[in-house]
Amino acid sequence: MMQCKNCRVIFMHRKPTLAELNNHYSDYPYVFPQSVRLSIEKSYEELLMQLEPYRKNNKLLDYGCGTGIFLQKAIEKGWQAIGIELSEKALIECRNKNLTVYTSIEELPSEKEAEFDVITMFEVIEHLSEVNETIDFLSSLLRINGVFYNTTPNFNNPARWLHKENYHIIEYPEHLLYFSCASFNNCLRLHGFSKKQISTTGIDISSKRKFFSDVTYSKSLTTNEIILVKSQKNVFLKFSKKTVNYFLSIFRLGMTIKALYIKNK
Repeated sequence: MMQCKNCRVIFMHRKPTLAELNNHYSDYPYVFPQSVRLSIEKSYEELLMQLEPYRKNNKLLDYGCGTGIFLQKAIEKGWQAIGIELSEKALIECRNKNLTVYTSIEELPSEKEAEFDVITMFEVIEHLSEVNETIDFLSSLLRINGVFYNTTPNFNNPARWLHKENYHIIEYPEHLLYFSCASFNNCLRLHGFSKKQISTTGIDISSKRKFFSDVTYSKSLTTNEIILVKSQKNVFLKFSKKTVNYFLSIFRLGMTIKALYIKNK
């Protein structure tokens, strides 16, 4: 692992080949238990309310859209939403839902240039092998004063300090980039974006993930996802989670960075 002198982002020195990436993501697990899915859907609805003031052209792009949960929620709110997804299994599921999803940004119709109000990336940017080129391309699709919303693991969190190289986030060829709030801000600023909002939430005290499986996929949960589900039915736990997240965000120690940036030029 190395660190960029300019933006201070930590990255894997070795870059995976296209064959490695296709092999890794061909069977990538996007399925969650129903309880986790409901929590995710609720958070997406809250985010869409936050994004509403930026709706001008009514265009939204979700890069790395998975099985299209966020796209579905955006369409329900009236957005003309499209996605980009590499996983063949996820693509099939998206198309079975009649969602408009492409396999790469190069496939987007040329008229899509600089017309999107919103571009989102949920837990995707850390997977990119060509991050600078991808951000520049996405920026070209976004209108001036449009918003770029990202979530990504926070490398400056207590679980990483505790478990060091054994922390489950450190994984090749899946995770190639590792951000703190400061390095994420540096990276986006270098690409012509200004910070509107950045926070960190969630806590994960385990070095490994708790696995479950269903007929088609195997999938794992973090401690944070388990707490997320339980807090939906427990008022005390829900209040405690909000309180903890408040302080995690102040001190930038939460396990997940949530960042909203504005395109300046």
